[in-house]
Amino acid sequence: MSTRKRVSITGIICVLINIQDRRCLVWIYFNPGDGRDSVNVRTANLVFLISTIFWFCMSAVVTKFGKPKFVKSDVKFYKWRNIFISWVHGVLGGTWNFLCVLWYPGLLEDPVFYLNNFIYLMIPFSMGYFLYDVIDNMMNGTLLSNWEVTLHHVLVLIGFTYNWTAKVCLGYSILALMAEINSIFLHFRKMLQFSTVGYETKIYRTTSLLNLISFILCRLLPQCRILNGFYIDGYKLPRMYMVTLSIIFPPGFIINVILFWRIFKSDVLRSLKADKTVKPIKSNSKKED
Repeated sequence: MSTRKRVSITGIICVLINIQDRRCLVWIYFNPGDGRDSVNVRTANLVFLISTIFWFCMSAVVTKFGKPKFVKSDVKFYKWRNIFISWVHGVLGGTWNFLCVLWYPGLLEDPVFYLNNFIYLMIPFSMGYFLYDVIDNMMNGTLLSNWEVTLHHVLVLIGFTYNWTAKVCLGYSILALMAEINSIFLHFRKMLQFSTVGYETKIYRTTSLLNLISFILCRLLPQCRILNGFYIDGYKLPRMYMVTLSIIFPPGFIINVILFWRIFKSDVLRSLKADKTVKPIKSNSKKED
């Protein structure tokens, strides 16, 4: 007696491509089928290509509109454009990532082999952005000044490329990309700094608090889970792959710890020092009166 595997379609994307006046209609189905046979590398290649082109097109659109009036005059336009596009990717990628974890919690139980199209295609989508960002920094001559970002993107591209092509550890990739949820607040905080909004305003303080909380929950904790996964799931993977991960992952984790300390020192410690400085001034003014 044969059994039929149930497949429910949760979403469809229709992509229309015009190649030499020949229109090609591509349907990408999102379904909860698991296993390596449920995904297609060629489809992922297409998403990677479309994603890379999309971010360059968005860069062109932002350039056409120019720098907004609320941005400080001393802020260079390419910096504003870069952080704005990073924020857009954070919103899109962070939402996608949240839905992956919400709809398919099985990826947390088996991050090595759990797989479906909705999870799988997020990887090339984000990789398209990372490639764009590296090229954008290269074109603006900021590869060295933004060495932390450049190194992070290169390490991610190296690690994710194997996961993407070998169709393994996509759950761990999703865990790593939980950082995009934090990026929503991280980059919005930077945009506020570029604008005329003061550090003492309610919107900046709220964004700063959400940034610190999401940094711990969506960056540091997931990366600790990935580090623990080296011990739990290491035996399931090729030794050379584990050696490569052991080389490229720790620098990325250290970069995030350093970044968290910088933000904490800037937003929390500086505020505490400012409050201590203001109080004596107020008390002295009362005595003078």
